[in-house]
Amino acid sequence: RTRKQQYIEAGAVHALVLALSDYNSHASTSSSSSTQNPNHHHHCINSNNGDSDDHRLAPLVVQCAGALGSIACNYAQGCSAVLESDAVSELLRAMRSRPNACAVVEACARALKVIAEYANDDQLPRHTLLNEPDGTVHHLVSCIFG
Repeated sequence: RTRKQQYIEAGAVHALVLALSDYNSHASTSSSSSTQNPNHHHHCINSNNGDSDDHRLAPLVVQCAGALGSIACNYAQGCSAVLESDAVSELLRAMRSRPNACAVVEACARALKVIAEYANDDQLPRHTLLNEPDGTVHHLVSCIFG
């Protein structure tokens, strides 16, 4: 058994996705009172915009995303476990929930890239990420290239 397989069997993927889900739930409830213009492009900044909980949780989300990408990287069973755990939607939600948190957006994008690279086409069609209805990928591009 590989170390990645041991992590999967120990429930690490589920725990990582659960942590992302908790972050996303917190982020959506703390931002639900503010309205955003859907045509406005956000620019990534490295401040926490006064939200100390998000600032504290961001490094955890970065590590979760990195670990999910690592488990999926070059390991078919790992990629399957990550895909079956609903990690893709949680990574996308994390990117959307705090679009100004560059480290979170970048870590999630890296994990999604790895997942997309190692997933079979029948597991995750490549166009799924590009056709996100809310423009997450387009926001990512504007965040990176300003």
